[in-house]
Amino acid sequence: MKSLRSKRIGSVMPTVCMTSLALLGFVALAVDLGVLAVARTQCQNVADSAAMAGARALNGDKEGNNNLSAAIPAALAAAQHNEVLGKSIPATQVTNQFGSYSYDDTQQKFITRIPKASNENWSLCKTTVTAHGDTYFAKVFGISSISTTTTATAVHRPRDIAIVLDFSGSMRFGTLPGIGHSGVRQVSGGSPSSGSNNPESIFPRFGHYSNVSAAGLRRSSPVTMNGDTYDLANFTEASASTDNRKPIVGDFYQHSAGSTAASAFQRASDGDGEGWVAGDRFYRRSTATWPAYNPGSSYAETVQQLLNLGSFSNSSSGQWAWELDGYAAGIAGSVDGSANYATGSATSSGGKTNYNDVVYAGYTQGPRYWGKTFFMWPPDPRWPLGSTTSDRTKVRELINAMGGLSTAHRDVIVSNWPWSSETLLSTFLLTDATGPRLSTASRTYQRILRLHNRPKLDWRKKFFLKSDGTPLDDNSLLFDGDGDWKSPRSGSTINYRINYQAILTWLFTEGPNPFPQRLRAGRIVYYDSLPNYGDNNLNNRWWSSFPVSDPNERFWKEYIDYTLGVRQTGSSSWDEPSSSIPNIIRYTGYGDNYTWGTTKITANSSLTGVLRPYMHYQDNPKRPRLHLWFGPMTMVDFLTNYNMGGRTSNQSHWWMPGTAHEAPLYASKLGIRAALQDIENNHPNDHVALIMFNVPRTSASDTTNARRFNRVRAPLGRDYKRMIDSLWFPTHTLDNPGSEISMYDFEKNLDVPRAMGGTCYSMGLMLAYNQFSSRTDLRTYNPAPAPAGDAGGMGRRGAQKIVIFQTDGLPNHTATASLVNGGAYNSYYRVRFNSTNPSSSEFPSVSSTSDNSTAVTSEIFGICNRIVALDTDNPPGYSTVRRPALIHCIAFGPAVGPNSSERASALSTLGQMEAIGNIPSDRRIGTVPYKTVYGTDEEMIETLRTAVSNIMQDGVQVTLIE
Repeated sequence: MKSLRSKRIGSVMPTVCMTSLALLGFVALAVDLGVLAVARTQCQNVADSAAMAGARALNGDKEGNNNLSAAIPAALAAAQHNEVLGKSIPATQVTNQFGSYSYDDTQQKFITRIPKASNENWSLCKTTVTAHGDTYFAKVFGISSISTTTTATAVHRPRDIAIVLDFSGSMRFGTLPGIGHSGVRQVSGGSPSSGSNNPESIFPRFGHYSNVSAAGLRRSSPVTMNGDTYDLANFTEASASTDNRKPIVGDFYQHSAGSTAASAFQRASDGDGEGWVAGDRFYRRSTATWPAYNPGSSYAETVQQLLNLGSFSNSSSGQWAWELDGYAAGIAGSVDGSANYATGSATSSGGKTNYNDVVYAGYTQGPRYWGKTFFMWPPDPRWPLGSTTSDRTKVRELINAMGGLSTAHRDVIVSNWPWSSETLLSTFLLTDATGPRLSTASRTYQRILRLHNRPKLDWRKKFFLKSDGTPLDDNSLLFDGDGDWKSPRSGSTINYRINYQAILTWLFTEGPNPFPQRLRAGRIVYYDSLPNYGDNNLNNRWWSSFPVSDPNERFWKEYIDYTLGVRQTGSSSWDEPSSSIPNIIRYTGYGDNYTWGTTKITANSSLTGVLRPYMHYQDNPKRPRLHLWFGPMTMVDFLTNYNMGGRTSNQSHWWMPGTAHEAPLYASKLGIRAALQDIENNHPNDHVALIMFNVPRTSASDTTNARRFNRVRAPLGRDYKRMIDSLWFPTHTLDNPGSEISMYDFEKNLDVPRAMGGTCYSMGLMLAYNQFSSRTDLRTYNPAPAPAGDAGGMGRRGAQKIVIFQTDGLPNHTATASLVNGGAYNSYYRVRFNSTNPSSSEFPSVSSTSDNSTAVTSEIFGICNRIVALDTDNPPGYSTVRRPALIHCIAFGPAVGPNSSERASALSTLGQMEAIGNIPSDRRIGTVPYKTVYGTDEEMIETLRTAVSNIMQDGVQVTLIE
């Protein structure tokens, strides 16, 4: 049975009608809310864009108020460049606020500060944008417009950066005047030869230097020796071969403290074609029969060659004309007149009673920066004869040889020798009746008066004394049997004494004085006055004191010793490296003395001729290269000799100022300086620590081979003046503004920013780890005047940690220290240094290894892993999931050039450090060209600056935090 329903057609319509108004209202509201959502999104984009533009426009130039004046319109322009709902945003609807994104040390987090504190950089832009729009359907409900306000805050992302720089010895291998950098130089059999590394083409070519090949005073091209690459040295000239670097001799000054800088050394002329400038010339072999002299083409090696004599033995007699008048016997000029050394007392026209007309200067001046030397071989025999038995015997022998007097007359002359005055002797010769009365024109009269008037010209006697204090006239006391220069003392035997007073008098008063009144450079005082050469107690004081107490006198004594090729090591000991090496000459300058002719040295006691010669006429010692030249070249070598610095365990010769043009270090400094200025000017919220390394000390008393840099140069912060100054000046002068240091202050001298010593990556990396730490007790471990944070503790939680590691070669030392695990951001390596009390410091243990050994690289990689470990690890590192710590590496200098044998190994180690250090493979060393720096100085400077700049621009520098 069907049920019946009634049908009501159109019954839905009333419902629809009744609800349509509400439905349309909801649709209208949805449309207007959608418009509002779009407006808000667009408004937020405007705020984001404006905040980012304003923050990006801020820089680190504090003097320019961080470019705030440009950042304000930049933010507004970015806002107005955008639209909301198709309409531009008027300036009245944009509010830009600037402040800082600052680290709150108490909360240990970054906070926004608007406005910034007076000591902070502007580093934040906060933009508020309000947008208005018409509604579409909401007007039905009386809502004709809608508004939305958005805010964005953009900041310079904070980063803590440790720049770690290699100051090992190879960073000055392009400046060494002599090579190799260690061991003896100019020994036979070397390939390539050691010795001079100076490309200067102007040098002495007279005398023994006429054998240019044997002298070896110039090198014409760079060389690799025992794996080390040496560019030609910018020692004395700027030229294309030295990349036009300023010469090292130009890096020293003579001004008083605080006055205008004045160069210390003046360059002499190039001299004649052989480099002779002034003073005595070296003489050639005679081709005539003595006593006539006719110079040949070759320089004389001995008296025998100079006078063109036949054979000469220990029993041979001396040539009386030479023994009497030396180089004035017709060689440098003639004083004997027309008789030409005929015997007897006959008259002779033109004979002299003194040597005023034939001047023997007593020095030879070399070209440019060579200075002057007293060394001439053979030495002039002239020296005043006194009343000793040996001197009177010499007078007797000379008078006998020249003839013209009776025995009685001769005996009176000899018995009264030396005569108290020339007048008294002249009167006797002219009037005495015991022998023939002589006339003033008599050859004998003139010769005897010359004998009376003999000057002090034998440099052996003038500048060296026997152990009894009498002038030295025995070659066997100055030279050993091999012709090598002896040290003043061998064991308990005194060979000779140096007549320092005579040398100083000669230096400062005889001929040109190549030295300034004072010497300073790079805030180091070398000497500030010259010694009093008139002080008759000077010799005894310098002989009896070690070291000499007065720093100015000590400087000059040690410089004189160095130039003579000797070094005192104790009150009665001198440096004699071995029984076959009696001096330090082969470790200095251009290297060892060299053989010129047949070497021969004879003791005077073995000479038995009737007229006993002043020395054996065949004696012929080895010849000096730079040895015995007193001038800018040897003085600079004395102050900067890399070889001797290692030999003396830091105690001397590593005195190069940090302002010197060491190569390639100077280019590195200029590149880093430019990079620091870029960071300062462009990254207002980055903090930087500057760290230098070679090999650290292992104790306060450690003086081993240039160990230093146990503290950072500038702690983490924004003290860019200190960072840049630390590239050039001693740390003590940074801690104590306005101060200088003495070269003899060992502790203060150690931290002069010069290149020396081995290479230890580990110490620089451990110091970087400590700089990133936030541990507060690290900040004051090294007390004032050191800056806060010198030992670390200034790291900022929340700042990304970046190491920029620059080196020029392979590591060859480990440095091991324990890690104090204090938890995240509170840990440190036990390498804290107290510069006020070094003995209370913490020191690593150090071991020397072969280059790039597994032991050293394993340690390096371990420290790198510790730096980049997560801050939640145990022990902790400095990475977070969002902000990994980074280690960037830069290879620098000739050692990593395309032709270097070290390049592959160096890049491999640095590449592994970067792999550990979270650097993507496409941005690692060896892949990007700017991380391998070599070429000319200008190229290296710009590439290094670019490398750091690229690293600093890598990743996100400006970011939105709200």
